[in-house]
Amino acid sequence: PEDLVVFWQQVLARPFEAAYDRPATDSLYANREIAGRIADLRRGVIPPWAWSTTLAVDVQGDRLEWAAFAHGPDRRMARLEAGIIPIPPVDPRAWSELAGINTREYQGAHLRPLPGDRIGIDTGGHHTQQAYVFCAAHRAAGVLALKGKPNDREALPLTAGTRRKAKIGGRIVADVQLYLVGTHAVKKAVYFGLAQTLAGCETGEHLPGSLTLEPSATELDFQQITAEVLMPKDPARGRREETWETQKGVRNEQLDLAVYAWSMAWLILPDS
Repeated sequence: PEDLVVFWQQVLARPFEAAYDRPATDSLYANREIAGRIADLRRGVIPPWAWSTTLAVDVQGDRLEWAAFAHGPDRRMARLEAGIIPIPPVDPRAWSELAGINTREYQGAHLRPLPGDRIGIDTGGHHTQQAYVFCAAHRAAGVLALKGKPNDREALPLTAGTRRKAKIGGRIVADVQLYLVGTHAVKKAVYFGLAQTLAGCETGEHLPGSLTLEPSATELDFQQITAEVLMPKDPARGRREETWETQKGVRNEQLDLAVYAWSMAWLILPDS
């Protein structure tokens, strides 16, 4: 069984889900510097293997959280940096600060400075109208309005949904194309990527599908990106389908941001 897992992960570059293993948070944190060296990753610098960047934004009731990612061949992915805008999104200053982050460019050894090729804003929870207005105002910069589609297990990573109305004070000011994220499958891809990073720390290889956080990432970042557990079908307990469950007392913003970024990269990048 152990050899079969290795074959699926390292040769086929596909997740092996039979055990429904959650990536080991402590091991990911302990090996963050090793993983960073293998992926040639430094905070805020596009690694030489990457050819695209994305920026994902999670809208909370009292703040905006964001993370920038680099993407490259064989679905390799790395977080460049992350941050929090500690201003409630009802305050226009939060969105003004986000506009500045949206224009941030990242240096790379073999690339000219790049902004995000796609910027995805979570519109499925808090402050939806403010998020729609921001997306409408910045659509020319590649800003997408995103919403999770967690209950469709066959959904593609990213699909166009219906157009939505952006309103200010009840007045329609623009319409916005909504994009739906197939979160069920993409979370599997994110967890596979974290598992590939750990496997690469053992072999010294930057394996296909790896998802690496910058070496300066905090322990909380790793706790959040591994905050959910995939529970298998269990009709006896009322689970007719696989279900993602968040661990008690742990937030999952970094997992959501990685899911948004992975789905946007799937839309714009080839498989290899």
